[in-house]
Amino acid sequence: MGVLAGMTAMLWNYSSVEELPLTEIAGDMRNSRGEGEIVVTEFSDFQCPACAGVQSELKEMLGRYEGKVKLVYRHLPLPSIHKHAMTTARYVEAAGEQGKFWEMHDVVFANQRKWEGMDEVEEELLSYASELGLDVERLKEDVEKSEIEERVLLDSRDAVKYKIQGTPTFFVNGEKTAFPEIEAKIKSKLSE
Repeated sequence: MGVLAGMTAMLWNYSSVEELPLTEIAGDMRNSRGEGEIVVTEFSDFQCPACAGVQSELKEMLGRYEGKVKLVYRHLPLPSIHKHAMTTARYVEAAGEQGKFWEMHDVVFANQRKWEGMDEVEEELLSYASELGLDVERLKEDVEKSEIEERVLLDSRDAVKYKIQGTPTFFVNGEKTAFPEIEAKIKSKLSE
């Protein structure tokens, strides 16, 4: 039922395409990887099955445009349908304090099926952090800092501001783009 509601919201989300200022949609670009004139911005939830489902293909696609495309990740936890959404967002954001945002991002998505049904996920997330070589004690402290939560909430407030209601939602240089159309949009922008 939750997946159906999420898919409905995601499809509704793509029903209208409008271009938004890149600097607003991509925010401060604190969580970015790659370099290039094309900026793909993803609003995502770590517990969303559709978000986890596109990660491998997205990474592969961006690899084909190395040096031409930058990916910006923005948090949009949906705690009303994903009970661990905010917790995982905070842990991944806190891992960024030690320069391991993307490593933690990748391992959390890769193991989503393992942790999504757990009552508590903190120990699991700490085990990932340890495997990644993070200072686990520092991570425990950082995840509780108000500025970590504020960064996640800033992304979420921007998503509300731009009427983004489903995850994953993508923008290519500020233009809302359905996932299957991202590569075509990249090619189009590169040929301009």
